[in-house]
Amino acid sequence: MPQVTARTGTAAPGGGQKIGLLALFWLFLRAGLNFGGGLAITGLLMDELVERRRLLTRPQFLSLYGLARILPGGTLTAHAIALGYRFGGLTGSVVALAGVVLPVLVPALALAALYEQLRGSPVLDLVPVTLLPAGVALLFGAVLTLGKEIARPSLELAIAVAGFVGVLAFGAHPGILLMLGGVAGAVFLRGEKGSG
Repeated sequence: MPQVTARTGTAAPGGGQKIGLLALFWLFLRAGLNFGGGLAITGLLMDELVERRRLLTRPQFLSLYGLARILPGGTLTAHAIALGYRFGGLTGSVVALAGVVLPVLVPALALAALYEQLRGSPVLDLVPVTLLPAGVALLFGAVLTLGKEIARPSLELAIAVAGFVGVLAFGAHPGILLMLGGVAGAVFLRGEKGSG
């Protein structure tokens, strides 16, 4: 696979793909400044890293995302750490995490202070009819973007639907379904897809 230099973004002979630490920080900072939460930011990162910069293939990106989903804690945090490590090792992980967390930290502290001041005020009654529908629309758009990979008749879609039905209809534990889905994917999809 060609190496991509941080300065020019062009292919260079060699092994892995590279993006400079400063460019990595700005990429995650810009992603963190977007509205819509982790899934919307993940969709934006996929567009940037897979479609625009072509630093990762779609399966590589989604594999890291899937691994981040399995870990306890925040998916976006785990995904930022994994992508940062992929492009810059341990330092890249710290840089990517700082970029994606900084835009959230200051507004979260400010909103907590504002909420304390407005608690009991009629202004807070506007949130369910204004901000929540906008947030749902952003989330729905991100789900559609990320779902394109499995939204065709395939074994992956069958595994996803089986997990969805298992949780909703039978009350199965999501952790158990995640493990079963991983085993089913490893058994039935092994060798079907290239390494990307």
